[in-house]
Amino acid sequence: MRTIAKIVAEYGQKNYPLGKCIYREEVPYLTSQLKHLLAIVDDKLNFTPESLIILEDKLSAWSKEVNIKSLEDDEIVEIVREVAAYYGEVLALYADGKWESRQTLWGTCIVIEGNVKVTKEGRNRIVPSVAVSLGNIGAVTLELIYQGKRFNLYKDFLRAKKKIFKEEI
Repeated sequence: MRTIAKIVAEYGQKNYPLGKCIYREEVPYLTSQLKHLLAIVDDKLNFTPESLIILEDKLSAWSKEVNIKSLEDDEIVEIVREVAAYYGEVLALYADGKWESRQTLWGTCIVIEGNVKVTKEGRNRIVPSVAVSLGNIGAVTLELIYQGKRFNLYKDFLRAKKKIFKEEI
């Protein structure tokens, strides 16, 4: 079974339009698409850190109405792009992150600079910067929602703001 992360990676490797990087200028459009998908009619998705909690709740409610795995790959990647863009903009605005659009959706990153603590296998090190893959964030968020779990976007944001990251093996 292909995971959402694999679908996103394949779209980038095959150079599909939806697999291309996200530019910051696309954020308003992608956010409007996300609001439409989740039936958000008011201004609750206002790019504040607290709005990430609302996004999590709305995604969770939406997933109970729609079987994510029944969606076409294009639809899945579109949603990943929308979640990634929204989360990325919150990081850019409130965690002093800088947008970097690197060829693919997976490569679209928010770079957090300045004495970043990275933990790997119980060992800590300080690095000058970390690039947060927005494609990965969007894919993992949808994958966990499909599994009936939550990727805590707000908690992840708080760690990024404190410049604390866990490096996966």
